[in-house]
Amino acid sequence: MKSIESLLLAVATLGGLSIVVNPALAQNWTPTSAPDKYWNRVVSSADGNKLAAFSYLQVYTSTNAGTSWISNSLPSCATACAAAAGSADGLILVAGDVCGWIYTSTNAGATWITNNVPFGTWYAVASSADGSKLAALSWSGNLLYTSTNSGTSWTSNSPPNPNFLTWRMMASSADGSKLAIAGTISTNGGATYFGWIYISTNSGATWQITSAPKTNWCSIACSADGSKLFAAAYDNSVFGIQNGLFKSTNSGATWTTLTIPGDLLQCITVACSTNGNTLIIAPSSYYTGGIYTSTDSGATWITNNVPTASWSSVASSADGSKLVAAKYPGPIYTWQYRPTLCVSSSNTNLVVSWASSPFAAGYILQQNNDLAPANWTTVGSPVNDDGTNISVTISPLIGNSYFRLFYP
Repeated sequence: MKSIESLLLAVATLGGLSIVVNPALAQNWTPTSAPDKYWNRVVSSADGNKLAAFSYLQVYTSTNAGTSWISNSLPSCATACAAAAGSADGLILVAGDVCGWIYTSTNAGATWITNNVPFGTWYAVASSADGSKLAALSWSGNLLYTSTNSGTSWTSNSPPNPNFLTWRMMASSADGSKLAIAGTISTNGGATYFGWIYISTNSGATWQITSAPKTNWCSIACSADGSKLFAAAYDNSVFGIQNGLFKSTNSGATWTTLTIPGDLLQCITVACSTNGNTLIIAPSSYYTGGIYTSTDSGATWITNNVPTASWSSVASSADGSKLVAAKYPGPIYTWQYRPTLCVSSSNTNLVVSWASSPFAAGYILQQNNDLAPANWTTVGSPVNDDGTNISVTISPLIGNSYFRLFYP
């Protein structure tokens, strides 16, 4: 159950209406209490409450959406966990070390085990929603290992390896059957970069190349059903042509180029909600800039009020109402949908309204004559949504009227 998301006080008197709004409910990105680190990856549970952030030799976890953090140590042999993923409930975590091994946890990062896989440069890992199916891809050695029992045992699979491609990223559908991998190769002494995106529909047993542009891929994300794919590319040898964010709505069969803010024509990190409607993108790999979000699968973008920085990793809750971004180096920032209520008078009635949003679905307007936890009643008046604002016209209670948006 979500807590109360918005609350304001409307005092109705015989002489008119007096309104006091809580100013602390403004929507904004806020730094959490996580320490300033060189963060590599951040992982979010489906509800956005359990977070795991990975730095060198350390993992920090939160169970309250980043309000407080606990430091958990990885095995002493870990040096740089640059890849991480987790189950929907946040209990099962998998981390890939670029200098050695794969690590798994079944208790939200409290303890870790070293998995029995070959030594590799593990740059990409993925997890199904229930955490049973895991996959790990090595940059070196062309190694792909999958597990169907949360890392207890692993099976070796052979990924495609055109021209000794360097694999660096992976995304998984919720059931773990669909995997997408992306990588690059450099030529001409590093002057030219190109690469491919492959997909698997049988948990990595076999692979098919997609029609995605052959460019330098730097991040990839997918919807829960694996149909929507979002891949970011940056090729400084073909600037402005194969750069940007690419989208597929048919599991990679065809791709379209999304228009993104001009200051993000560089290496960016991307994450999406389970339905693929909410996107978050930010510059990474030593490039700097702001964070941008979209609630319409990348058709339009919103500028977020965050410092200009390099953001090593971003993550989203299942519904996109909670977002997290790790600054490199620096703190970890979070954003949460918090609708702000407004009250106006219309003759003898009150009009309670809040901004229309894809995240507003499911919220219920409740009313009470005091702030006691009990006796809140659902307002039965019709709800009107004009695409900009959601409003309810009601008759106020005698005396003070308190209103809240509640998510049951």
